[in-house]
Amino acid sequence: MKTLTKTALLIFLIIGTVIILYYGRNFLLPLAFGGFFAMLFTPMENWLQKKGIPKTGAVMICLLTVLAVIGIFFGLIAWQGNSLAEDWPKIKEELNQSGEDLEDWAIANIGIVSAEQVQQIKENLANQKKQYMSWIQSYLGSFLNTLLHGLLAIVYMVFLMLASERLHQFAMKIAPGGKKDETQSVLNEAEDIVSSFFVGRLMLVGIQGVLYAIGFSIFGLQYAIPVGLLAGLLTFIPYMGNIIGGLLALFIGLATGGGSTIIFGIIGTMTVVQLLENYVLTPWIVGSEVSLNPFFTFICVIAFSLVWGVGGTVLAVPITAIIKTIFDHIPDLRPYGYVMGLRDAKT
Repeated sequence: MKTLTKTALLIFLIIGTVIILYYGRNFLLPLAFGGFFAMLFTPMENWLQKKGIPKTGAVMICLLTVLAVIGIFFGLIAWQGNSLAEDWPKIKEELNQSGEDLEDWAIANIGIVSAEQVQQIKENLANQKKQYMSWIQSYLGSFLNTLLHGLLAIVYMVFLMLASERLHQFAMKIAPGGKKDETQSVLNEAEDIVSSFFVGRLMLVGIQGVLYAIGFSIFGLQYAIPVGLLAGLLTFIPYMGNIIGGLLALFIGLATGGGSTIIFGIIGTMTVVQLLENYVLTPWIVGSEVSLNPFFTFICVIAFSLVWGVGGTVLAVPITAIIKTIFDHIPDLRPYGYVMGLRDAKT
């Protein structure tokens, strides 16, 4: 009966948490990003303070660093993307023509004879294209909304960094008497997880963006640099980011009249870079600090995407890794930490 009661309470806790996360996402998502940014830049802030810079000044330098990195990255994309914007009407015309040619080829090769059936097929294909475009626009809208949340997250980051000492003392005060050291250990491990994940992912994004741009350029893709950098940025989104980046590159390749060499070059570049990421870059750069098993990671990414959209997919791994760390330090919850991880939980 005691086990059954615990299970029921756990189920209600999960349901209640999901409801709060979903309906409070517009507030909680930027706050979560802000908290992670604050934890990410805490080592830099501490180093600056050791050099004699006051806390407020150190936080402001961290803020300027964030803004500079964001400005440089998107400045490069905007600089290289100007020609893409100027040529967009021509690209759109070529894309429509390619779509019509594809429709004619598909109809001609499925044995349709009736003119009415041909027209019906064309109408169905047109409706499907509208649905795909609607899906793409919706996803892009969600991505832009995430960027806006990112700006708010930077504001939260500043305030959380300024209040970090008080928040740390608060956590220590509410910890049970005999669990002070355990609480400090959880806080330290959470900080390490965030640093390992975000610094590693940022390095991977940069490396992949450069490799994509080089590969696309070699095979003659127009706008190779902005497309490569954007495809690299999208890899920040686990699983889906690589697919979206590849589809974006193929879309640009087809829209600019690229032949089979460019198309196969894009596919080959994406494949080679993905193999490098999975077997060389990720183990070398990120390491095993975020020690979640792939199955549970995938489930959490899907779950967070349903609750928090694109932003949820970015935060799913570090949040889940921190939850696992907390479970590993609570005896009754260690079995859950064990099933989530790659290594054995504490015994």
